[in-house]
Amino acid sequence: MKLTLSGNYLNSTYADESGRIVYKVRTTGTIPGASTTIAKILPDDIPRREDETGNGQEEDRFAHFARIDWKAYRVLVRGEEIPGKKLLRIEGWRRSRIFVGDDGKEYKWVLKPGHPELQLLDIIKETL
Repeated sequence: MKLTLSGNYLNSTYADESGRIVYKVRTTGTIPGASTTIAKILPDDIPRREDETGNGQEEDRFAHFARIDWKAYRVLVRGEEIPGKKLLRIEGWRRSRIFVGDDGKEYKWVLKPGHPELQLLDIIKETL
């Protein structure tokens, strides 16, 4: 999956190849001491709650996915605290990070100038 960043990575949206926003990232405060929250798009097959507000059935819905407390160097994913070094392994010349997604597959963030790229490592390993 290739994601396109809308702006600064600390306050941005991440869109897939079709242009659909799949992640929203918001940071409050300044680093160190800032807190970044990440929201992930909900699948269409999850029913809406009766009390859910919005501009209609066609509007994409997002759910809290993770929070990064920059001063504490910790990440909360679904309420579970994960050390940053465990969540995002550094590989290569410090220009990429590896993590395991919700689907159990390994992904690699390649931190290219101007645009990060997300690669599925399982596919890369199969082609080698």
